[in-house]
Amino acid sequence: MKIAVLIIQFLITAKVAETAILALLFSKEKLYVQFPFSKEFSTRSLKYFGWANAASALAMLIASLFFNWNLLAGVTAIAISFLLLAAIIYHSFRREYFGLSVNVILLSCCIFVVYNYAMHYTQIAYSIYQYAY
Repeated sequence: MKIAVLIIQFLITAKVAETAILALLFSKEKLYVQFPFSKEFSTRSLKYFGWANAASALAMLIASLFFNWNLLAGVTAIAISFLLLAAIIYHSFRREYFGLSVNVILLSCCIFVVYNYAMHYTQIAYSIYQYAY
């Protein structure tokens, strides 16, 4: 199970890092060619979106590389879930089903990661409870 969660964490990291690289390195005009909806956002908001994705990708990468940092992985997965939820809402209003499907799949992967680490900490708390009584 730990290997499956680790693979999913790397997949989430790769997709979020790809979005961050696109938003940070390309100008608004170049982004408009591939993503027509980028015309609706200002350059500053696209850069903020890129930095938010870059920070969350870096945190997920650090949490994936160091196995004992489970709390960081869970918190980062929750943060990425909020970003993906905003993207799902945006794409559903625009009726862009391809962007919507990719974000729904990534959101389900983030929920799986959060669930796995929540179960891990629940088992630790239960074992402490049993030891205390």
